[in-house]
Amino acid sequence: LVGELISGEIFNSCAHGNVLANRNLGLSKEGRYGGGFIGFMIGGTIRNSYATGDVNVDASEAGGFVGYMENSTIRESYATGNVSVGRDGAGGFIGILSSASGEDSGIYNSYSTGDVIFTNIENLTPEILEQVQLSDPTLYESYGGFVGFNNDSRITRSYATGNIIYDSPGFINPIDKGFTGRSQFNLVDPIIDNINNYWDTETSSQTLSGDNSIPLTTSQMYQQNTFDNWNFDTIWQSNGLSYPTLRNNVACQFTCFKPIPTSPAPIPPSLLFTPITASYSQSSVFFSNQAADINSMQNGIFNEIRKTGTNGNIDEFVKMDLGSNQLIN
Repeated sequence: LVGELISGEIFNSCAHGNVLANRNLGLSKEGRYGGGFIGFMIGGTIRNSYATGDVNVDASEAGGFVGYMENSTIRESYATGNVSVGRDGAGGFIGILSSASGEDSGIYNSYSTGDVIFTNIENLTPEILEQVQLSDPTLYESYGGFVGFNNDSRITRSYATGNIIYDSPGFINPIDKGFTGRSQFNLVDPIIDNINNYWDTETSSQTLSGDNSIPLTTSQMYQQNTFDNWNFDTIWQSNGLSYPTLRNNVACQFTCFKPIPTSPAPIPPSLLFTPITASYSQSSVFFSNQAADINSMQNGIFNEIRKTGTNGNIDEFVKMDLGSNQLIN
């Protein structure tokens, strides 16, 4: 949905497209900061939002919801896509979670269900990796079911169900990264500020975690009374047959329009539009792009969008009110 968010807010939004950041796309550098919802975030706030797409980053900082997050807050959100990373720093929800300069980062009442996959872009062997970690034991350790690396940040009342997979010959999957891959605390007290978090030991094949999160079986995860001090009145809901879900985080569906394909000739002002149903957006965001980007409309429509402009050129897209079908200035 967003590549970079600096000191902004996003509420009641969603993203469904897959995210791919690697050199195969012609990037001059290796791909970093890939998130199903946001790639890189500092000083931002997100609430009641979700991402369902898979994330594939050939270097580092990859998360099902956010790739890298610093001094920011997320509440009542979730991610369901699988996360693949070539090097380090990947989590089912957040790749790297950090607090800096005395500021706090926090994640509250959120969850992830996707697997985290180490794809080994450097083609390391287990023997070489062992030598690398002798010089720096923190390298190639930040993979977690929920967060890859938690640097002095708060996480409460959240859960993860995804597995950690080392997809490379000779490697054995870890068993100690159920909720968090690696954590480091200086200012935040992990016992007080990281509480009531859980992971599914059966679906994840993880028996331990890099923090004080609590392991549960799948059947335990289905039971509401398992989750200590969780708010099942206004935030969470559970039917006893599946994992808890968020009450107020509902699917984003918008009806939008794209032009019917035509010949290379200019499209007449009377152009008809073909309705399609697209997802993932909030009503406060809209496109204003050139015609060359028209196909990208299918990957991120935010309202009803119609052609305006002169001489039949597709040179402007305007925000519409879905209820009244009127332009919004």
